[in-house]
Amino acid sequence: MPGTNGDATFAASTSAPDSQVVNRTTSTTGLSTDINPSSFGQNIKITARSRRGPRQRTVPQRRRPDRHESGAPSGITVFSFQYLLPGTHSLTAVYPGDVHYEGSSGGPVSQVVTR
Repeated sequence: MPGTNGDATFAASTSAPDSQVVNRTTSTTGLSTDINPSSFGQNIKITARSRRGPRQRTVPQRRRPDRHESGAPSGITVFSFQYLLPGTHSLTAVYPGDVHYEGSSGGPVSQVVTR
């Protein structure tokens, strides 16, 4: 319990503990592609943006050998894909959250690749 030992002027005292609940702040995540539709073999840039509270952070991503990724400042992650197979690909960006910020997702974005 918080309190004071007292001194010549003030007597010793104690106070009841105080509790405070701090809720997590929300986050937002966005996703975009630079070319849609695209052709097979054409280089496509996929950009994920994550904003946590007043500041932005990079969206964590799993690494794969068939893509190039670069962490850019201000919560922007950019991927370059050159060999997506023809068809429609559903893309989603996910920020999982942490102890201070709730998770969020962006998308889905349907990327169409033609032959």
